[in-house]
Amino acid sequence: MSADILQFLKNKFMDELEEAEEEHPPPHDIPLHSYFLQIRELLETKSLTPSTGMKDCLYDLSIALTDCILFLEKRKMKINKDSSQGQEQEQGQGQGQRQGHYSLPELWFLCKTKRKLIHIKKKLFVATSHPRPSQNIEKLVLGTSELDEEGFSKEIGIVGIGGCGKTLVVRTVFDRSRMARRIWINLQAIQKGEVDFKKILKAMLKQCDDGQRDFVDGSVEVEEEELLEALCKALWSKSYLLVFDGIWDINLDWYFRLKERLQWCNKSNHSRLIIITTRLHGVAKRMVGPNNLYRMQPFSNEIIWELITGRNLYLLPEKHPIVVKMKDEMIYHSHGLPLAATTFNTIMQNQTYGGSKFLCFQLDFIYHLSNLIFFMMVT
Repeated sequence: MSADILQFLKNKFMDELEEAEEEHPPPHDIPLHSYFLQIRELLETKSLTPSTGMKDCLYDLSIALTDCILFLEKRKMKINKDSSQGQEQEQGQGQGQRQGHYSLPELWFLCKTKRKLIHIKKKLFVATSHPRPSQNIEKLVLGTSELDEEGFSKEIGIVGIGGCGKTLVVRTVFDRSRMARRIWINLQAIQKGEVDFKKILKAMLKQCDDGQRDFVDGSVEVEEEELLEALCKALWSKSYLLVFDGIWDINLDWYFRLKERLQWCNKSNHSRLIIITTRLHGVAKRMVGPNNLYRMQPFSNEIIWELITGRNLYLLPEKHPIVVKMKDEMIYHSHGLPLAATTFNTIMQNQTYGGSKFLCFQLDFIYHLSNLIFFMMVT
């Protein structure tokens, strides 16, 4: 039922905008027409899913369009009234200039409505379904969904706030790849404080498993240069995927030194894909260049709900009124962030363990908890 209402409101706005465009062609264009066009394009290319606040959002959109049309009508009446009061031709030219100027109340209306439309567009963007982020990463790599094609070399930087799903997305790409070598380095786990290049090299060699374990078990003390040489041999003439997850330090000498020795940007018959994740846009730009950056987008409602329910909660009675309401609340207050969704999943499992306490789970608690999670992730 809620989906039918959303579709009705969406069609109502589209019809009203089309009718207004026919009645008010240029130069008497609809105020803030470009913003309405952007929202219409978003509604045409994306599918809406029922969620908390969507109905009010579409109501506000239709009201904003009606207000803009009334504003235009009143302005045209005022201009016509002025021109009908026996103005001379020179004054008419002055009037033509004044048509592009607004009074303070008119400027206030346009400013207020513009802010409202920007807010509506952002809310609709979050509510619409998006492709899975891993598909976007794959498209950034090759323009296709295949990660095993030979002969390409690329660096990609994934940027976003904490909890937005950088590691989750890259892990999906990592698990799907069938390259000869796959190395995952969690920088925050292997180092505390300053970057230790030797630890990074040992962690990489440990995952190569080509007889290099003597270098990493601590029984033999070796220099950085020996570790670099061993790593070059292990990756020589092989396709590989390197992931450096959680880069936080602005000291990137280790990265460029590794890049120079492994020569992953040189032409080769073997594929080399290097992915880094960080919260720092400037760091990612220095590492991979401005054209190979991917800024994380909010996850779609479908993916967020999948993360919330997980494997253990998929049998929830989704048509139960409380479950329906909770689903909307949880999706909305997750803000498209996987960390919030997985936190909800953990809490729900604790609540449902050993009984049907799920139906007694308090929505106000969910609301305050989700806002707290969101605040912690963006600060």
